[in-house]
Amino acid sequence: MEALKRALRAACRSLDDLPGVTLLEDDFHLCPHTGHHLLRCRLRVEVPAPAAVPAVTDWVIRVSQNYPYGEISFWPAKEGGLRETFAHQNENREGPQELPYRLGCLCLTQNYHAVRTRPDDTEPYEESGRLRWHCQRALRWLRAAARDELLQEGDPFELPLFQRHPGWAVIYREGAAERAGWDCAPATGLCTLWASLSSPGQQYLRQLLDRGGRPIREVVWGDWIDNLPSVSRHAGWLRLPVAPVRKPYRMPGSWCELRAVCLEHKVRLDPLLLDVQRWTETLPASIRHDPLAGLLPRLLPALLLIGFPVPTFIGGPPVRMHFEVVQLPPGGRPGKDKPLHWVPCINWHPESIGARGRHSQKVCEQEVLLLGAGSLGSVLAEMLVRAGLQRLVIVDPDTVQPGNLVRHTAILQDLGRPKAEVLRERLVSAMPSATARAVPVGFSSALSDPAALLLAQVVLDTTGDDEVIARMESFPWDDKERTFLSVSLGFGARRLFCFSARGRRFPQAAFRQQLQPWLAGEAAESRQASGCNHPFTPAKVEDVWLMAAAAARYVARTMANPSSEPLLEVYEQPDPADIALVRRA
Repeated sequence: MEALKRALRAACRSLDDLPGVTLLEDDFHLCPHTGHHLLRCRLRVEVPAPAAVPAVTDWVIRVSQNYPYGEISFWPAKEGGLRETFAHQNENREGPQELPYRLGCLCLTQNYHAVRTRPDDTEPYEESGRLRWHCQRALRWLRAAARDELLQEGDPFELPLFQRHPGWAVIYREGAAERAGWDCAPATGLCTLWASLSSPGQQYLRQLLDRGGRPIREVVWGDWIDNLPSVSRHAGWLRLPVAPVRKPYRMPGSWCELRAVCLEHKVRLDPLLLDVQRWTETLPASIRHDPLAGLLPRLLPALLLIGFPVPTFIGGPPVRMHFEVVQLPPGGRPGKDKPLHWVPCINWHPESIGARGRHSQKVCEQEVLLLGAGSLGSVLAEMLVRAGLQRLVIVDPDTVQPGNLVRHTAILQDLGRPKAEVLRERLVSAMPSATARAVPVGFSSALSDPAALLLAQVVLDTTGDDEVIARMESFPWDDKERTFLSVSLGFGARRLFCFSARGRRFPQAAFRQQLQPWLAGEAAESRQASGCNHPFTPAKVEDVWLMAAAAARYVARTMANPSSEPLLEVYEQPDPADIALVRRA
């Protein structure tokens, strides 16, 4: 505790000579309601006339009990503090009565655009330097807010931060392809939501309709959502040409403000609300005779989806439709000054979910026939699906055995079940747009019903089985060209063999000719570790999954740009113990 007091005193003294900062207290004091240490200060900046930001504002600095580490944040004081909401700031609401500050905390560390500093302006962690660094950034934020320079062309587009009431969540699917269809759509309409019986708080947008109930667009989901036990319910939607942002930078807070925004864009809100109320009072014929299922839509509040196009960067072209959702009061006639009850709304489009890492559209749209759902196949398939691949057919005759649990993605409850079905369930539950079909027989048996297999644009073999290789050549493929891939592990997963070919048939002779020089060494190593009755391949899970990651990159690259000639690539980890070692301090 003494060390913390000493650090906080040093932080206060570091501000004594900082222009624009005046401390209103001698030292930090502990807040009993939050457990943070608080310090009141006054910030002064030069502002143009007129300006939305006063020249002098009071603030409460909040730090954690780990200073100089942990949280440092700036909150507008309830007396003399900033009252409007600006960009790069939380919604500036009043907040709990027992706290001396409002809830409009500034964003000073995550986004350098707000304070116009270089990305390499690193935060110090010394007792006398860290608080001073934050104060300097708060002053820059205030100057930028006063000059209306918090948001500039080319900055990443971000909506205002505002409170969404937990308890419900509407899931929708909007990407670049869907964006073009909105240009000819009406300004208002109705929609159908699927409310999950197992988790009623999650409601999936399923169908968009016009005000007369005529379909405009079906929302296409993957197998997992399509098979959820759910009931239909109805809601309304309206479309605005731009985000409904009020100055300085906040979302509408009341029905009066929302009506004003709609009128600016010639959208009549109240007639739509009455239609929504009438629409939500109807029940689909399929559930009228099911009291339990029919009760759920009546218990859930009526909703209004507000859509508007958004760009990636400020000033750029719109790239997708974004939705926010408002809960309607009973009766559908909200009072003018009634506050808006915003509901969480999440975009589950692959482009949105995959923003942190996704394969190209060319790769994601191809259908893959996966031969083999073993350790390599299961991990490889999951990596491809999580990176955006959407359609697979999985062929494997085996069931999950206890020994498979060491390296497979299966778990204990999957023991004894077909590997193809286990993998299918895992893949479709991993990503909402994934669709997969399991064929729990051998590839040779699948010849009796080749229709589903012929849809594949890519045939991916992960079995390492000579018979499968032969069947890939003799399979009655149609005349369209495909990408054929064979991926297998060497002894101990030290090597990864990746073969690709493009054509109407799998070139077995070229495959065996290119692989043959490697097989002698592999065979000698494997004979030492296996016998007649226990053929197994010793390899730790980290080695198999590491090679699966390399295979995933290879497969995606080859799917995007397949070689015109049969080609074998061999990857090797010479020393697994040091594969990730860059530096040892």
